[in-house]
Amino acid sequence: MTTTMPQEPTRPPTSLPHRLATAEGRQRVLTAYERGDDWLTVARYNNMSR
Repeated sequence: MTTTMPQEPTRPPTSLPHRLATAEGRQRVLTAYERGDDWLTVARYNNMSR
């Protein structure tokens, strides 16, 4: 007689999928950096992670 272990139910991932940065968003951040502007704020508004 073979006993099988009950399997745990699968759970959905806890983190949301990351959106990839667009070329336009990357260019805006790069331009802000080159101009000496607050590029971290520009990145945040473009939904980019550090």
